[in-house]
Amino acid sequence: MKFAEFVKSCVLHEQTEIVSVLIANEKKIDIQELMYNTEVFTVNLPEGEVSMGSTIFDRKYNSLGYKNRALHECYENAGSYTRTIYAWWLIPYWLGESLIDQGEPVFRHYGCSWWGIYDLQYLGWFNSKALRAVFNQLYPS
Repeated sequence: MKFAEFVKSCVLHEQTEIVSVLIANEKKIDIQELMYNTEVFTVNLPEGEVSMGSTIFDRKYNSLGYKNRALHECYENAGSYTRTIYAWWLIPYWLGESLIDQGEPVFRHYGCSWWGIYDLQYLGWFNSKALRAVFNQLYPS
């Protein structure tokens, strides 16, 4: 399968306005619970500085256990910032799972998944590192 065919099967649809309205008007629930990787944490590990999305950060921090106090301190002292999302793309659920695992921002609500584009350099699917990574996982050369 070629990358262009793969992207067509992902059924990407730009829906920034719809998601903006959903986020602005949702008053029944905490909207942050529906968002994945919208924050980035920078952790100073012994082997060097690492940046990761909030969902990945939480998974790693929760899996540390109690034995490694030095790593706990690294994670506890991590700095964070919120990503600015420039566009939201409607995507299939399976693609959302893969993008969350890569640290990409994803918003899930009403049974839909949207991928948040935070880097204007990769606004189009054709030069997206994230989609390339998913494609390479599914179809290794």
